[in-house]
Amino acid sequence: MSEILLRCLLCVCLVSFWCGASASSGKERPKVGLVLSGGGAKGVAHVGALKVIEEAGIPVDIVVGTSMGSIIGGLYSIGYTPAQLDSIVRHLDWMNLLSDKTKRSDVTLSQKEDLDKYLVSIPFNFKDFKSVFSGVIKGDNLESLFFNLTRPYTDSISFDDLPIPYACVATDADTGEEVVFRSGYLYKSMRASMAIPTVLSPVEWNGRWLVDGGVKNNYPVDVAKAMGADIIIGVNVEDMNDTTAVNKQDPNAISLLFKLVMMGGQEKYLENVAETDVYIPVDMKGFSPASFGRAALDSINRRGYEAAMSKMPELAALGKKTGIVKDSAALRGRGYKIKEDSSHYVKIYDVAFKGFNSRETKWLKNNAGVKEGQYRNRTELDESVKLLRNTHPKAKIEVFFKDTLDGYSVEYVMSERFDNRLNLGMNVNTEEIATIIANADFSVNTPCPSMGSVTARFGKRNGVFGEYFFDPYSYGRIYFKVGAEYNTVSTYFQGSRFCDVAYFRPSFRFEFSDQTCSHNDLMFRLGADVEYYDYVDTLYTLQREHYDVDSDFFINYFVGLKYDTYDRAYFPRKGSVVDVSASLYTDNGFSFLHDSPILAVSAYWQSVFSFNSRFSFIPSAFARCLVFSYDRTPFAYSNMLGGYTFGKYFASQMPFESVAHLEIFQDYDFMSGVALGFRERFFKNHYVYLTGNFAVLGNVFDASPVERMIYGGALRYAYDSFIGPLSASFAYSNMSKFGFYIHLGYVF
Repeated sequence: MSEILLRCLLCVCLVSFWCGASASSGKERPKVGLVLSGGGAKGVAHVGALKVIEEAGIPVDIVVGTSMGSIIGGLYSIGYTPAQLDSIVRHLDWMNLLSDKTKRSDVTLSQKEDLDKYLVSIPFNFKDFKSVFSGVIKGDNLESLFFNLTRPYTDSISFDDLPIPYACVATDADTGEEVVFRSGYLYKSMRASMAIPTVLSPVEWNGRWLVDGGVKNNYPVDVAKAMGADIIIGVNVEDMNDTTAVNKQDPNAISLLFKLVMMGGQEKYLENVAETDVYIPVDMKGFSPASFGRAALDSINRRGYEAAMSKMPELAALGKKTGIVKDSAALRGRGYKIKEDSSHYVKIYDVAFKGFNSRETKWLKNNAGVKEGQYRNRTELDESVKLLRNTHPKAKIEVFFKDTLDGYSVEYVMSERFDNRLNLGMNVNTEEIATIIANADFSVNTPCPSMGSVTARFGKRNGVFGEYFFDPYSYGRIYFKVGAEYNTVSTYFQGSRFCDVAYFRPSFRFEFSDQTCSHNDLMFRLGADVEYYDYVDTLYTLQREHYDVDSDFFINYFVGLKYDTYDRAYFPRKGSVVDVSASLYTDNGFSFLHDSPILAVSAYWQSVFSFNSRFSFIPSAFARCLVFSYDRTPFAYSNMLGGYTFGKYFASQMPFESVAHLEIFQDYDFMSGVALGFRERFFKNHYVYLTGNFAVLGNVFDASPVERMIYGGALRYAYDSFIGPLSASFAYSNMSKFGFYIHLGYVF
């Protein structure tokens, strides 16, 4: 009996020992939470710190961030490596992202003309005028970037299901309450977390308006703890105790605003710092939240790496103590890979339009190119979004894709719309002194997208214009324009001011255009102009043969093709512009001066080839020919050249920078020329141009068609200022000798 009891006791001991050993061997390691603070551009230091954390072999189980920390943390949580994040940060155009400017490649040619003209553009609604000023920057470019970077995690999901569980912090603008995102749309949560009050517009979420999480909790260690983190590694780029940065070292307005915004969360900040196991503060003296220059970002990234490297002994000790260290090579090798092929076709199960009126919805269903039952790939879905934004340029349009068992559900949401816009522009130059342009445009409630506008121009060229267009189908447009202008234009003869022509011109235009072939680059147009030139005064300053200037009424027809792939309207780095047109001039719709109509055919081409970030080669060529003119060419349609802007004063004006001012060649029915330009960029926004020009003029049907040759060169300095290009040009040609021209502002 005693032997049996002894054996039973031995079995119990063995079982207990085995269970204890199993429990010990199966014990979960401590969870590591990574906390990344907000700080604007200074948050790029998180990328450098992440490199060190991975080099130390510390696995991250939870990521929590605020503002810029939410962006870096969110991307890291879905699998981006520090190396990939570093590449993204280096190659992004931050100035474009932190503005509401639309990339030229993403808008139609007609919209490019407006983007290239106005200095200030203010959207507004009469019903809710104050909503315009909720933030200086709407942040659409940022949200679009986050959407593209977080594919395929664009559905509404639980952030616990990401490769690394994630959370970010925002603040309710009405109540001041902290809002923690642990589910929802990842890209939208990241955008809400960095909605800096008065700088970036707030984000609407479930009926609440959310702003930057730094207002309440810029260093959210407590959130990581609540998610189950046992060990906290925190990277902080915004020391809220450092008041000297405001008073002495950093008077930058954005820095002051950041510190004022975050004062409400100072008490929680101190508590969270105390709860951090490995605290990595990054010295950001000399940098502000707005330091988005490439050199500054490289330095900030390096400081993050150096700050984390100084904590390497603590990281190593932590790993040794807790046994959490992994092979750093394995951590670095994971990499983010897009799981979704843009060429892969999916079935469209459902399409919904929210925020559009019934007429708009009907038009969009017929023209957006996405219908129930169709198969579409991601590229085609992106094109449908681009169409919506082009037809509603003043609205904020979001798209939500959801993968269901029956296929993709696509929802287009207009979350905010401004039916009106006020646009202002100005320029100053040595010819016209100062010119101001003011424009107001407004949407019209019709079955298809339509818009009207009123424009006024003041200066030596004065005018009032009314415009209206509607789009009967996607990328097709019917356009009307009526206006009256009173202009005084100075013309030159061989470099000397020859005549000031003052005229009154009422006009009407009808035009049909189509951009179906290449939605944003190529446009075909045809139409008719009705106009009357009333020459009020011609003041001559030189004794030579006067112009043939007669007031007359015209009915003209035109057809044209325009191609524009410039990445920027001013100081482009790549792309080409081609403009080919033919016009028929009549005085009664059929003939001119009881004879055949005059046919004008013109072509202009310019391209930019950049060999590096500073040096560019800019060749161009032009030609214009008048057929059946028989010495009857009206003054306004004569061949003209001069300056560096195509069609500045008259549609027939060709650029020729060696001739500084407008020169008119009424005696020649043909002109053609080429230019070879070289541009060097100095510092950030300073440019020097060196251009050589050559042109021939004559009469095509004469025995000797070439009657005159013009050649010369120009040296131009230009500065890309925030109010438009500033340029000073010195020109010389065999015809006009020396010329000088200064210009500030956009051309219109």
